[in-house]
Amino acid sequence: MFPYPDVIPQIQKLYSVYENLWNIDTTNYELGQNRLILPIVPEQLLNDICRGVNTIVLSEPVVLRLNEKCIVIGDLHGHILDLFRVLKKFGPPPKTTYIVLGDIVDRGDFSLETVTVLFVLKALYPQNIYIIRGNHEFAAMFQYNGFSKQLDEMYGNHLVTYAFANAFACLPMAILLFDKIFCVHGGIGEGFTSISQLENIQRPVVNYINDPVISAVWSDPSLTLEEGFAPSSRGIGFFFSEKEFNKFMDSQNLNLFVRGHEPCETGVQFIFGGRFVTVFGASNYCNAMNNKSGVLHIQDGDKWSTTLFGPLKYINRSNAIFSECDNNENYSISLSSKGFKTQKSLPMLSKPTKVQPRRNSEASPLLKRSNSASRNSLRLASPHKLFSSTPDLSFHDDTCHSPLVSMTDSFIISPNGKRISPLHK
Repeated sequence: MFPYPDVIPQIQKLYSVYENLWNIDTTNYELGQNRLILPIVPEQLLNDICRGVNTIVLSEPVVLRLNEKCIVIGDLHGHILDLFRVLKKFGPPPKTTYIVLGDIVDRGDFSLETVTVLFVLKALYPQNIYIIRGNHEFAAMFQYNGFSKQLDEMYGNHLVTYAFANAFACLPMAILLFDKIFCVHGGIGEGFTSISQLENIQRPVVNYINDPVISAVWSDPSLTLEEGFAPSSRGIGFFFSEKEFNKFMDSQNLNLFVRGHEPCETGVQFIFGGRFVTVFGASNYCNAMNNKSGVLHIQDGDKWSTTLFGPLKYINRSNAIFSECDNNENYSISLSSKGFKTQKSLPMLSKPTKVQPRRNSEASPLLKRSNSASRNSLRLASPHKLFSSTPDLSFHDDTCHSPLVSMTDSFIISPNGKRISPLHK
C-alpha cells in the first residue's frame, strides 16, 4: 500500500492523464494526427511518488517469488510509446500483472515520463506491477546517458534526482516465478552462480563494484564460448558459456531464464535450447536500429508465449509538448491536433509550453564529474560515493540521441543469435 494516503488523489489524477494518452492508437502519434503532449508533474508530487515507491519496493524481497500469470516487459530506455502500446493492448494493472526487467531510463527521449508512468502504476497497484533493477538504474550510468539531463532540463533541482536514485537503489534484483522461471536484467558470472547469493544482498545498493550485482545487471550469454566465463567486451561483467548456463539452471532447478539488457532484432530471442530468452521493449531503438519489440507471457512454470510488435516511428523530445499543472493540481491536455477530428480534455493544465534546456550554469549540482578526476572516478555532490575504480564504459555515438552511449548497447542480437554492431548493420 502507498505509504502517503494524502497524495493518492493527486496520483490518481495523474494516472487518468496517462490512461487517456496510452488509449490513443500509437499510429496517431506516428502520423501526427495526435501531438504527443505530456504533463509536467509537479516537483513535490514527483518526489512523493518516488519516496512512496522507495518504501514499497524496500518492503519487497530482493528476489521476489511470485505465482501468478504475468507479462514481462524488457528494456524500455525512455521509449514511452512502446510502453503505451503494451498498456493499450493488454490493459493496465490491476487487469494485467507486469514484470519490468529494468533499464527503464536513458538513451530514449522520454526517460523521465516512462519511469514516471511505471512509478504511478507501482504506487497505485503495487501487487500488479513489479520492477527489477537494470544497469541503467544506477547513477553512474544515468548521469551520462540522458536521464539526468532530462531531470535537469525539467526541474533544475538535484532533489528530484536524489529521489529517483534512492528509489532505484531499493529495487529488487530478480524475480522467481512459480519456482521455475528466473527473471533478472543481465545474467550470471563467476561470482553469481546461485539465486541465494542475490537474496543475501542488503539494500540500498548504490553501486555495482562487486558480484553478484555486477553479473546480475551486466553479464551476457556467449554462443562461441565453449565453457566457463570470459571478461565481457563491455568492460564490466562476464560472457558465460552454455555449459555454465546449464550448470546454473540445473543446480537451481529452473525451466527458463528471462532477461533484457541486449537489443534484439526480433524483440524476443530464445537461445540455449530455448531455455534462455532475451526480451527487449524498445522498438526502433534510439532511431538507429529498425528492430521489433516484444513481450513474454508467463502462464505458469512451464508454459509461456510471446507477442511481437513492429518498429514504431521515433518521436524526438523536441517534437513533444510538455504542459504544466495549474494551481489546483488539475491536468487539462487537449488530445486534438490538425487532422484529428475529436478533442478531449483530461483532468490538468495551463497553456502548453515547450521546455527549454537550462544553461550549463543552472545544471544540477547532484551528479557531476570531479574537476581533477577522469571518467573512471565519478562522484556525487554528497558524502555517498556511487562508483569508482571501474573501466570506461562509454563511447560517442551520433546515431543515438544521448551524447554518451555506453558499450552496454554496442551490439544487437540478430535472429541467428549473432551479435552485430548497430553502426555497421
